[in-house]
Amino acid sequence: MLINRLVYSPFVEEGVYRVMVMGALLRFLNQHIAVILSTLAFVGLHYYFYDQFYWYHIGAGLALGYVFLWGKNLAINVAIHSLGNLVLILFS
Repeated sequence: MLINRLVYSPFVEEGVYRVMVMGALLRFLNQHIAVILSTLAFVGLHYYFYDQFYWYHIGAGLALGYVFLWGKNLAINVAIHSLGNLVLILFS
């Protein structure tokens, strides 16, 4: 479970939501709209898989979207996502 939550999931999710979804949206939309839509995809799929809505997914999606715009580096996003998952694991 730890490998999944701290390595695999952050890498796959950031690759999908930031590189693929945001990358496609940025080709024809304003960067802020692209961040919002990728956040909605992030929140929606987390809701679909966990069948619960968590407010922090909105904040995480927005923050990670803007971090990716700023840094343009998947490794930074994966590290932040992994750290966030670690905090959630430690407090659960």
